[in-house]
Amino acid sequence: MVFTLKEMEEATSMFSDKNLIGKGGFGRVYRGVLKDG
Repeated sequence: MVFTLKEMEEATSMFSDKNLIGKGGFGRVYRGVLKDG
């Protein structure tokens, strides 16, 4: 599955810290919710 940057920004509220799950060797991990569920 491939997501556009716009879809990812919408799903994560512009990569908000409130959706930050953690940080690791590959960067930050965010929780995201897609419009259609």
